[in-house]
Amino acid sequence: MPIDNATGVFKLLLVDDDPSTLKLLNTTFEPDNRLDGSVARDGDEAMRIYRTLHPDLVILDIALPGRNGYSVCRLIKHDPVNPGTAVVLLSGQPQQDARESAWKVGADGFVPKPFSPKDLLEVVGARVDKHLAALARR
Repeated sequence: MPIDNATGVFKLLLVDDDPSTLKLLNTTFEPDNRLDGSVARDGDEAMRIYRTLHPDLVILDIALPGRNGYSVCRLIKHDPVNPGTAVVLLSGQPQQDARESAWKVGADGFVPKPFSPKDLLEVVGARVDKHLAALARR
């Protein structure tokens, strides 16, 4: 994964069309100075930012204007330029259906909405720590 070797920063892309969810996501990750976050509000914007930023992790709502989260996840997971980007999908859809569909498109994690910061950090935290440990071994 493309962790910035000079700074040890983990690049994060947050994607949701709901301002209150984006605020919660930003507040959840803001205190962690190891993370450099960018925000997108729809699937097409997410892909534009993804291709420029080459994030290590994308936290992505399933229901988005334009290209939905499943489509964005599938594109990211099949990107030969930036292999290994982790994707965590968020959804307010019925949990079992959305979770199964998330795994089918290659998601690395799934968090149902509404979520608490603690729940999200449990899913994301292990992934961030794992990649920062790999960076330290380089």
